[in-house]
Amino acid sequence: FVINGKHITSKPIVDLLHNLNQSDLNTAHKINETYLTVKGAERQKVKFATKLFSHTIAKAVSRIGSLGLCDSNNNWLQCSEFLKIINNWFDVFNSKVSQTDSRSRMKAYGLALED
Repeated sequence: FVINGKHITSKPIVDLLHNLNQSDLNTAHKINETYLTVKGAERQKVKFATKLFSHTIAKAVSRIGSLGLCDSNNNWLQCSEFLKIINNWFDVFNSKVSQTDSRSRMKAYGLALED
């Protein structure tokens, strides 16, 4: 993807997975390398996308980037922000609450268009 002139690739996520293999602490326990190499009919399964484009993975990418464990040329900050945006999109379109909620990003579509 190209957003605001920055190329967003899977490199920060690959760096995240590489760093997880070298550490005892697993901050991205939801995913592994198979989530980046989905083949065949599994490409249509939403569970792979929702786990990969989640708030947890966005925070993990941001964490390794801020610690300097991510290659500086692969735009880890933009990747993290992109993952957060996709996660919020899933939250809005999967919302079943028809009335307003205290969390603006969890409101059903059409109730918080300004947000």
